[in-house]
Amino acid sequence: MQNRINLLNPSTSIKTKPASEGPSKILVAICILSVVCCIGTYLYVFGMEKYTLGKVAGTNNEIDGLKEVSEQLKTRGALAAEKSKSEQNINRLIYERPEMSRYLAEIEKIIPAPISLTHLQIKNEPFEVVLKGDSLSHLEVARFGKNVQDSVYFKDGIISSSIRKVEENVIQYSITITPEKKGGNK
Repeated sequence: MQNRINLLNPSTSIKTKPASEGPSKILVAICILSVVCCIGTYLYVFGMEKYTLGKVAGTNNEIDGLKEVSEQLKTRGALAAEKSKSEQNINRLIYERPEMSRYLAEIEKIIPAPISLTHLQIKNEPFEVVLKGDSLSHLEVARFGKNVQDSVYFKDGIISSSIRKVEENVIQYSITITPEKKGGNK
C-alpha cells in the first residue's frame, strides 16, 4: 500500500492563512512600539544630558566667581598687612627722628585705609617727600592725592604722581611732594 503524495498541488495538503490576518499585525505593532520607546528614551537621555551640562557650566561659572572673590580677599588681606607694617615703620621713625614726626603723623592721617604705603623717603636738600605703595583702586589713589593737596603741610607744594597697574587688582603709585617752604603752616 502505497500512498501517493501529490507535490504539484499543495493546496490540498497544507492550509495557510492569508498574510493580512493573524499574528503578523501584532508583531508589526510591537516592533513599532519598541522603536518609538527607544527613540523616546534616547531623546529623554539626550535632553537630560544637555540640562546637566548646562547646570555644570553654571556651577563652574559660580565657582570661578567665588575664586575671584577669594583672590581679591587675599590681596586685600595682604595689603592690610602691608599697611600695618608701614604704620609700624612710621611709628618707629617717629621715635628715631623726632624732627620728622609731624610729617609722618600728617602722612598717617591723610592716607586712606585701603592704601598700602611701601616706601617713604624724606630728603632734606632739596626738601622732598616721596611716597610709594600699592592700592586696589585708582579711586583710592586719587583720594590720597587729594588728601595730600588739602594737607596743611603740603598744600603750598608741587605734587607729582605716577600710577601703574602691576597685577589684576593691584595698582602701584608714586607721589612726590616738593613743598615751597619746609614745615608748612603749622
